[in-house]
Amino acid sequence: MRKITINTSRNKRTRGIHTSSKRPYIWVYDITKLSDNQNCLTKGSPFKTKTECANVLKTTRNSVTLYLDSNKIFNNTWIFSSSELSKEQLAKFLIPSTVWEVITGELLGDGYISYDPLNKPLINGRLEFTFAAKILHYVNYLKFNVLASICTSSNPTPWPNSTIAGKEPTQYWFSTKRLPAITNLYQFWYKQIDNKFIKVLPFNIEELLTPIALAH
Repeated sequence: MRKITINTSRNKRTRGIHTSSKRPYIWVYDITKLSDNQNCLTKGSPFKTKTECANVLKTTRNSVTLYLDSNKIFNNTWIFSSSELSKEQLAKFLIPSTVWEVITGELLGDGYISYDPLNKPLINGRLEFTFAAKILHYVNYLKFNVLASICTSSNPTPWPNSTIAGKEPTQYWFSTKRLPAITNLYQFWYKQIDNKFIKVLPFNIEELLTPIALAH
């Protein structure tokens, strides 16, 4: 009878099992340094493990896990990524200062932030605006000029829709893109009261009231 030998040293990789112990690094970016074009990587980054990252940033490993590659900003400061981000990728976390001033003015009016921190915390927030039809010229100016960098190119939505209801619109609505920066803004403008999130004045409203903000 022919003797059959079994090779017990067979590489596990050949059986479809990856045995490499190499783990992805964790790149951490400081959002507070992005606008100044400084080196926005935090000290010690990239980190080899989530535990190391959590210890250095004085947070929990669970927080690192939750926010890693979530496209959201943690604690108003950090972006966690399993790969190095390019300048173009980091740019989406930035909004020009003049746009922020306009947003302040609009939020002091009827503008609001659509975001659900309880049920859908990983879906970024967006700004939403509704104006009377008689100032459609301002709606178009706001969407396609002032806020063009954070909006799509689609036309504002009429209400009621004349093609469906057969009536002239009385209002026009539009929203911005869903962005991490707007999610970050939410906690300054909204406070949970009796299980509802109510828009409030930010604690630093005096700093935000620029001439442009007041104009809007």
